Amino acid sequence: MPRAGAIAGPWLQLPIVLYIKSVEPQSVEPPAVSSKSGTAARPDFYRPLIRDAAERHALAPALVESVIRVESNFQPRAVSR
Repeated sequence: MPRAGAIAGPWLQLPIVLYIKSVEPQSVEPPAVSSKSGTAARPDFYRPLIRDAAERHALAPALVESVIRVESNFQPRAVSR
């Protein structure tokens, strides 16, 4: 017998399904020069690393690249504050 307040039933044995809508990323051109350091952003240099990390974590490479672009604009010495 379940204790008071416990939820019981055969439906608890069903698998949980999460549906995710596919969304295509918008095309965004990175700035040619970072305003913070004055050096050009080089996403091509990081693409193999981005692809490997995205595959390892089952993410879209475009998503990983977008986050890097927004957070540091591919500047290796960028610091989050």
